[in-house]
Amino acid sequence: LPNSDPFVYVLLTRNKKSTVRILQEMQKAVKEENEGLGVMNLSPETNALTIENDSNAVFDALSLAVAPEPLGTVLHYQIVHQRWKRGNRGSVRRVCCITETKIFLLDEDFKGDGHNLSDITVKADKMADVKYRKVDEADVKQVSDIECAGTDPKAVTIVISPLSALSRTHRWRLLCRDREGAERLVEDARKASKSEEE
Repeated sequence: LPNSDPFVYVLLTRNKKSTVRILQEMQKAVKEENEGLGVMNLSPETNALTIENDSNAVFDALSLAVAPEPLGTVLHYQIVHQRWKRGNRGSVRRVCCITETKIFLLDEDFKGDGHNLSDITVKADKMADVKYRKVDEADVKQVSDIECAGTDPKAVTIVISPLSALSRTHRWRLLCRDREGAERLVEDARKASKSEEE
């Protein structure tokens, strides 16, 4: 649409392969549309599709959420749904982030993801702003068990041992988008806890 206002879309694919595939399809569609309009041989400066990598903004927001602790190297980042064994609470969207020394469960808030209808009028340059709030955290050496649910291949339970006898064990019951995401979460959590033991 040559004379329309620009749009900002925030894509949350949860999977690098899906992200690359979607971006390739979008670039292909823009190229085909431009060729249909008679626009040929677009130069790199005449990029009709702007794709911004917000990884720096995400890392900055993660660092703020876990402060004053340093973030370190992120080994795993995945959007999941947390659910509970008791009560009729439903599920809540969270982010599970694993570094070489810590595991975090975070609330994620993207201005432009549509979860808050009062944010619809946010200006385009603020649409992709992200904020995190720490829900729970543990040292990776506290992870005593990572259980895959037998009935649901997308479900993972991370069992976190308490630091003292006065505390209780935490169980994060997480639902990944697909079985591959659950397998990656289990594998990365196990790698992190084993490397911390060495």
